[in-house]
Amino acid sequence: MLVLRKLKIKDFKNIPYLEIDFENYNLISGNNGSGKSSILQAIRLLLTNTLPEKLAEYIRWGQQGFELQLIFEFQGVEYSYKYEYDTSSKKELRFNDTVLKGTDASSKLEEFVNAELLLYSSISEQGQSYSILNESPAKRLERFKTILGVERLSRIIEVAKEKVKLKKSEADLLDKEVKTLQGVKYSYFEQIVLPDIENIKAELEKQEKEKAEKEEFDKLKQEWEIKKSEYDKNVTRQQELVTLIDVKKTQVFNIEKVNFDPEQLKELQLQKQTEELEQQKYKGHVLKYSNYKDLLNSYNESIQKLESSKANHKLVRLVPPDFSKEDVELLNEELTSLEVDVRELLNHIELAKAGKCVTCGQDFTHSPEELQNKHNLLSGKVGSLKKELSEKSQALIDYSKKVDSNALAQTRLKEIDEDIQSLNDKILKLEKVEQPLEQVFNIDSIELQIKTLEPLKLKFEEIKKQEKDLLDSISKYEIELKVISTNDPGEPPVQPRRFGFDSIKYEDLKKQVNIYDEKVAEKKRIEEHNDRIEKEEKENKNKIKDIETQYYACLGESKEYEEARNILEKNFSSFLIEKGTQYVESKMNSFFQKCYPKYSVLFKQTENKKSIDFYYTDNETETIASASLCSGFEKQLLSIAFRVALASITSMGFLILDEVDSDASSENSISLYSNLIESEIFNQIICITHKFETKKYLLDNYQAKFIELGENNDESN
Repeated sequence: MLVLRKLKIKDFKNIPYLEIDFENYNLISGNNGSGKSSILQAIRLLLTNTLPEKLAEYIRWGQQGFELQLIFEFQGVEYSYKYEYDTSSKKELRFNDTVLKGTDASSKLEEFVNAELLLYSSISEQGQSYSILNESPAKRLERFKTILGVERLSRIIEVAKEKVKLKKSEADLLDKEVKTLQGVKYSYFEQIVLPDIENIKAELEKQEKEKAEKEEFDKLKQEWEIKKSEYDKNVTRQQELVTLIDVKKTQVFNIEKVNFDPEQLKELQLQKQTEELEQQKYKGHVLKYSNYKDLLNSYNESIQKLESSKANHKLVRLVPPDFSKEDVELLNEELTSLEVDVRELLNHIELAKAGKCVTCGQDFTHSPEELQNKHNLLSGKVGSLKKELSEKSQALIDYSKKVDSNALAQTRLKEIDEDIQSLNDKILKLEKVEQPLEQVFNIDSIELQIKTLEPLKLKFEEIKKQEKDLLDSISKYEIELKVISTNDPGEPPVQPRRFGFDSIKYEDLKKQVNIYDEKVAEKKRIEEHNDRIEKEEKENKNKIKDIETQYYACLGESKEYEEARNILEKNFSSFLIEKGTQYVESKMNSFFQKCYPKYSVLFKQTENKKSIDFYYTDNETETIASASLCSGFEKQLLSIAFRVALASITSMGFLILDEVDSDASSENSISLYSNLIESEIFNQIICITHKFETKKYLLDNYQAKFIELGENNDESN
């Protein structure tokens, strides 16, 4: 059985990231849009490689792709299957230190997960749970054949046909091989008679002894001739060396002499080097003094410029005003109040001119002259206050500017004084350099003397080299003269006797021995060949017997395959479908009536044997009707019963249910899950239900794992 252990989801539909560890019974809960159905769709894609829509539709909004990973166990082996999708699909299956990718991973998964059977028997999606009741009866028959293995049976029949052809073909080949072996001819070679070799070998041994003695004498004679030749050559070389030594000594005596003193040249070169060093020191002193004077002048000029710049930053005499900022603010408040009174008087004057009371606005006749006089008085006072306010405000602004100007001037004067002090510090730190006294150097005169001596030096060195080469040659000749050997080898060796070696006879005897050895080898080869032919003849006779046995066995197997094919092709397929439908009907009724005893289920082949259809029977009225006439929950229950029956055949071991009890009462929902668990067909159930009582029942009675999904789903459960 297949058991789901762990699921990882990233950027799939509306799930950013989620990890779930599955138990035997798992209850997924959450609000609409939280990703409950997305979990089941992820499992479907991983195990069946199918989804209702294009894969691009399942990528979370704003992302480039999604990643899924399912860890599951099958027959005691743990598998990890990873599925990634962006613009294409990437698959990876890991198990037992093995890693498969791409189509290899998919092919391995298909070995133990049949996608069509899984969708048909173990996955019930939201809104699609009883779609299996609505498919055509003919299509249902084809699916049922797949579940029962009828298609595999057809393949077995085809295999049997191929086996018949193969065995007949093998029999024909074996028959031809027997006839070929029976037609083989066996050729034996005639034996060779060997000559007596002992006399030939004795004569050959005598010739070899004579040959060895002759070769030893020839070797001694050759060694004497070599020594004699070496002696004659050495005597001649001695005479040549004596002559060469005399010639070289004469050449040494006749070498021209040159009047040149090397020490004088060295002394002049040393004087030049000393003068050059003194000249270099003098130039360095001159340069150092010049740099010192330039830097000192630069610092003094900078100080003079800074002193001159002080005139641009003069301080202004400050006379503070005899009033404060607060006085100006009070004056401004007084002016504002008077302006309000003036505007109010203007309003009163207008009312008086219009014959209205200035307080209540009623009709009232009075003279506006008093109000006008008061207005004129206040207006004059407002004008005086405005002038006073303007003058005092400007005085405060001017005083503030002078204060800021003095502060800026003081800051700049302080900076100038600091810069002057810094330059004075630098002047004090300067290393004082005395002005150098003028010096005269005699380098040109020395160079002239050196140039006069250099040609003599070259000629002197050339003569010294010539003399050295001659002396080296004399020394080499004298050494060679000492080591030359002049030992006389004496008289040549004398032949002790006449040798009896005959080269023609010797070669003929060797040839006879070789021919004998070749005949021995040929005799052995002929014996081995005849033994091999005899063995081959025996082996072929035994092989003919074995092949004839195989031939008759192939004919027997061909007949057995033919008989098996006839039985399978004519009878077994119909028998398998008939018994399969009976088994499914029995299993469906067993489950259906536990949950809903009102009806019985009929699952039958049609009379033409080309389709299978669902019917149900009312147990009270015994009326038969199509399953399409059932109510919503009855259809849900019928589809679950069908999956229970199929699962008992396929043995997948797990069931996925997405809101299959939406049309059921709480009582019927609890009854459905109770009977599913107690059937023991599924060792693992993953479900989504909105029934509160059902959730409580599964949690309390079966310790179902509760997987609660939030809005973001970014934490592991």
